Formats: sequence, C-alpha cells, structure tokens
Amino acid sequence: MSSLQVELITIGDELLLGFTIDTNAAHIARTLAASGVEIVRRTTVGDEAGKIAQAVREALERTGAVITTGGLGPTSDDLTKPAIAKLFGREAVSRRRIGPRPRFRKAHAYLPTATAPRPASGSKTRRAAGSQ
Repeated sequence: MSSLQVELITIGDELLLGFTIDTNAAHIARTLAASGVEIVRRTTVGDEAGKIAQAVREALERTGAVITTGGLGPTSDDLTKPAIAKLFGREAVSRRRIGPRPRFRKAHAYLPTATAPRPASGSKTRRAAGSQ
C-alpha cells in the first residue's frame, strides 16, 4: 500500500453523460500508480458548482489529497475554480493583467485568494504565495 492516497475527480457534463471519453483520468491514474501513488477512487461530476464542491469535500475527508481534471476550460461560465475556492472559504480573483487577449482566456487568470500562479512553461522565476 502506498503512503500517499489520492482521489481523482473529473468534472464536466460531457464526461458524466458519456459524450467525451475520459482519457485524461485514465492517463493520470496510470501515471500516478506507476509512481507509487495509490488512487483510491475516481469520481465524475457534472458542471454544477454544488456537486463539484461536494465531491471535492467528500474526497478530502476520505484521503486528504484530491486531483481534479476537466471543468477548467477557458470558458467564462466555468464553475470549478469558484466552487473549489468557496469550499476553502476563498474567492476566485484575477491574478494577472490580461491585456488584449481573447475573452475566453480571462477565465484562466482567476485563482483562489492566497494561491500563487504556476510559472509559465520555461519560466525560471517563481512567485511567492499570495503575490499578484
């Protein structure tokens, strides 16, 4: 048995209803298992904030470690980040200057308060937690 147990939650109506095959979860589970991480449960929920938060809350109570995938698309109506931020008593706030980019990219700039964005690929600088 692994010392690290993780639950994997995939989010999206298209996954829940079978319109999209969930290849991401299969890949993540195989990769983590090969690294010695025990995947104890995989769950799929639709695009509903309350159900997303409930699934994450229950998974955290069981294992303390959760990976989510899906539901983080660049759409302005995405519910995942705000739902999970609210679960932790935070709000999703814009962390970057967007500039003249397509509207859908603005959704990627929103992170829960007191978090740090991951540096861009190839970046050699890291930001401190809570910095903007």
